[in-house]
Amino acid sequence: IIAHKFTLVNHYFVAIFTNKIQPSWDGVQFVNSFFYQVSKLRDKLSYSERKLIDYIANNAKEVISMPIAVLSSKTNVSSATIVSTAKKLGFSGYSELKLSLAAEQSNPLLLQSGDTTFFNSEEQSSNALQLVARANAAALNLMEQHMDYDEIQTVAKVITKSKRIFLFGEGTSDILAMEAYDFLSRLGICCIHQSDWQSKLVLIEQVTKEDVGIFFTQSGVNTNILDLADRFSSKNGFTIGISNFQKTAVSQKVDILLAPFPEPTTIHDNNYTFRIPILCILECLYYAIATQSIEYYKSILVKNYHLRKFWTLFG
Repeated sequence: IIAHKFTLVNHYFVAIFTNKIQPSWDGVQFVNSFFYQVSKLRDKLSYSERKLIDYIANNAKEVISMPIAVLSSKTNVSSATIVSTAKKLGFSGYSELKLSLAAEQSNPLLLQSGDTTFFNSEEQSSNALQLVARANAAALNLMEQHMDYDEIQTVAKVITKSKRIFLFGEGTSDILAMEAYDFLSRLGICCIHQSDWQSKLVLIEQVTKEDVGIFFTQSGVNTNILDLADRFSSKNGFTIGISNFQKTAVSQKVDILLAPFPEPTTIHDNNYTFRIPILCILECLYYAIATQSIEYYKSILVKNYHLRKFWTLFG
């Protein structure tokens, strides 16, 4: 029996590589855990595959941001074997395996429980600071690998040519829609946003073919957002989706989708780690739009600066 201890917000998980381990800890269930999958399937893996997963288990923090070519070099295991091993463990590929590791290293984001005992002490919170930061860094690393800036520039051109921009989000994704409103309005772009459902429906009745709708859904499967995208398209408006994952339902509902990760994962989409890539997409859009007509947008930024200075002094 080979045992490894791993820290998760100052709690230790002992992943014993036998089929006796259960997917729970004090009654808390885990979803798509690398360590649990290994505990179930290790005996069914080949020598090379076991060698690979042992290395990952002992170097989880480093593997989170490690390109597949580097892992292949360090383990003397081919990239194809790494991908096939990840799939045997229930992941869509190496990227999803790393996302699972990042979540397990950060905080109890994979826990399906209301248990708050993880955050009851100062020491646990201190550990969480480092671990969450690493998870965010891993998400950004994956974004850099898979996001194409040319797509962002294409969306920037569509936005600059539109008459109005309608921004839609639901739940935590509506926070991202509000962030987009802030980014775009600073550039003098006519943006419209409402959080109330009935108000969103009223807005869509005003859509023309010169308008663009941007639909935010972290998971890519929010039914209300999918419905709004359908309604917007029926008015001949141009639709843009911004999500975490490329191969989800929203990709079929919009004209252009901006999404950093190639495959959906089972990691909970309310994880703050998965808002950061979308915020980065918004900031990239901001700069891409500004470079479309530098002198015009520079004048807008100068006006915004003087307005903020005025209200600071006299507001």
